[in-house]
Amino acid sequence: MKILVAMSGGVDSTVAAHILNKEGHEVAGAYMQMLDTEASRQAAESAELAARKMGIPFYLIDARASFKANVLEYFVSAYLEGSTPNPCIQCNKTIKFGLFIQKAIELGYDKVATGHYARIVYNEDTGLYELRQSSDKHKDQSYFLYQLNQEQLSRSVFPLEGISKETVRRIATDFGFANAKSKDSQDICFVENGKYINYIEEYTGKTLEPGCFVDINGNVLAKHKGIANYTIGQRKGVGVSLGMGVPAYVISKDATNNTVVMGEDSLLYTNIIKGTQVRFTDGKMPHEAMRVQAKHRYNQTPSDATIRVEQTDGKRFVIAEFDNPQRAVTPGQSLVFYDGDKILGGAIVV
Repeated sequence: MKILVAMSGGVDSTVAAHILNKEGHEVAGAYMQMLDTEASRQAAESAELAARKMGIPFYLIDARASFKANVLEYFVSAYLEGSTPNPCIQCNKTIKFGLFIQKAIELGYDKVATGHYARIVYNEDTGLYELRQSSDKHKDQSYFLYQLNQEQLSRSVFPLEGISKETVRRIATDFGFANAKSKDSQDICFVENGKYINYIEEYTGKTLEPGCFVDINGNVLAKHKGIANYTIGQRKGVGVSLGMGVPAYVISKDATNNTVVMGEDSLLYTNIIKGTQVRFTDGKMPHEAMRVQAKHRYNQTPSDATIRVEQTDGKRFVIAEFDNPQRAVTPGQSLVFYDGDKILGGAIVV
């Protein structure tokens, strides 16, 4: 099989390519250049060096324009509109399994591979590809892949499934890859040291506009430094009190009026979550209510819920009613649905 591996310069994608190459597939590596930074150039060099060591072809794919239009613009505009976006999910859909698959096909490759920790299972009874959680729940990245459709799943391979990170590093060390001990990436790739606000201000060329903290009745409590600085459920670093020693939390944000609403912790809980941009991996929308497990943040354990898909004014939404209240539901994050370890789909929280 001809497989094009998305090589980031890190140890995971390098070992993914190595495994496929050892299995006898016709493998090539490719680096998706998404940024004009020194770190990106170094990553490309690392990926090319690893490909050369394996003796496989290597391609440099210019994804800068697409990344800017689909990920950077999305990230910045969402924050300015009061949401807390997850750009990695958007990048997976449009770049890593969108543009990359397109380029792979143009170059004559049947499938693409990445260093993600997740599983793809072909169900012979339904004729559908299923996205499932990794057997290693601590490394599982399927939450970030819920928007992949059947075409994308059918062309994707995850060689690291079932392999521990310790084993990945050992394989890299034994083969002599220079990146065997490289650190795992933690932050968003285009934001240095997690400084989102600095990035947004540099990207837009504008300083965030100050506004007001208000209570649930609209009473002004204090001034804030721009709504993008705050996220739902935040308490630390806000510097606002409700009086009488009652802790104040960010309850919601209003971009139109540039206000941040503060309230007690009890106001952060809800059983109902609404989502838009609804996607199901089988490509079908359920016509009846479904019992699922769902979560609205990556690091959560899925909870029992009932979901139903509705249409209002021509727009499709999903309504999730959880058996137990959920805390700090944040617009812009993803609400993902599960049936056991199978990812059914998801939506963007509104």
